Amino acid sequence: MEFPRVVRVTTFETLRVTFTITLLVVAMLALNTNHKK
Repeated sequence: MEFPRVVRVTTFETLRVTFTITLLVVAMLALNTNHKK
């Protein structure tokens, strides 16, 4: 009965990491665009 909890935590952590990586990529792209200008 503890598996659902583990799955929820794992899913939340995965989404959190994915969201963080996305922010970093967007930030890098924004910086690159600013530097090119």
